Amino acid sequence: MNYGSLISGSFGYTKDALWGEWGRGPILVVLALVQMFTLFLVLLLNSYVVRVLASWRPAPDADDWSRLFVGGWKWNSHSMRANIK
Repeated sequence: MNYGSLISGSFGYTKDALWGEWGRGPILVVLALVQMFTLFLVLLLNSYVVRVLASWRPAPDADDWSRLFVGGWKWNSHSMRANIK
């Protein structure tokens, strides 16, 4: 197995994919930014839903963004662990 030809082939494939079709690069960048933005929104939303389902009285405020973010990661890790079993 010739690793040099594999690596040069992979660089050639990437160059052709990004620069061969000039419209793909900006589209991929925009899609990556949208994905990052929605990932953070999902974490915040999941944490807020957990607070609502825990019957916080009065209704919880969405003002402590760092706690919401950490709570979202906790919720996702627990739900992934539950789905694996």
